[in-house]
Parts: sequence; C-alpha cells; structure tokens
Amino acid sequence: MVLADGDIDEDASDSRISCTRMKLVKQLSLPEFIAHSLRYICEHPMRKEPYNQVQTERGEADRGFVVVRGKNPYARGGIGDVLGFLKEEPYSGRIAEIGIYVVDGHEIMPDMWYGIHGEQETA
Repeated sequence: MVLADGDIDEDASDSRISCTRMKLVKQLSLPEFIAHSLRYICEHPMRKEPYNQVQTERGEADRGFVVVRGKNPYARGGIGDVLGFLKEEPYSGRIAEIGIYVVDGHEIMPDMWYGIHGEQETA
C-alpha cells in the first residue's frame, strides 16, 4: 500500500493516477493483496478492464493464488496457496459474496475443490 502525495493527477476516464511523491505505507502479504483485489472487483463489478488473473466458475491456483468469479465458484490449490472467490448475483453480474481462504492442510486441504463458504465439493 502506498500513499500518493505531492502533485496528484487523476484521469477521470479510468483508474490511472500519477503523483510526484509516493510513500510505502505497508507491504501486503499475499492474502491481504488478494483481499484488496477482491474488494476492488466488488466496487467495480462491470468494469471492462481485463482481469486476466480471474477465472470463471472453476480455477486452480497458479503462482500462489487463484481468484474465481461466477454463479457458483470453486477453486483448489496447494499448501500455502490463496483461494479467492467472487459469487455473482444470478442475473445482474454484480458481486453478492466474497470469500478468501489459505490452503493450510488442516481446514483447507490441498488439491481439493472448495466453494465460497469453505465447503468441499462433493462429487
């Protein structure tokens, strides 16, 4: 997280901001970063920007995390991976719920499919 300071210029047409000074406020852990990302998507659910790291309905962690968006999202990963979920409202595409879990090997097991409430998928 950073604090923008000095001469700040915000582009009204998108999310670009420039500044002349920036101060590091906090280095985020991966779960914190994913949580902030989920919040951003909730605040801008219809944005056309490419969320190229967001999977649809089902996704597997890659590079330590996965974010899955859909009507009934499921995700899986290995030990230490972060699973982020964005459940959409049935017809509007807006976000109704979010969830975030870390695969710890105790409550959330590796290589198992989980839903937004931390429940294992039953096949």
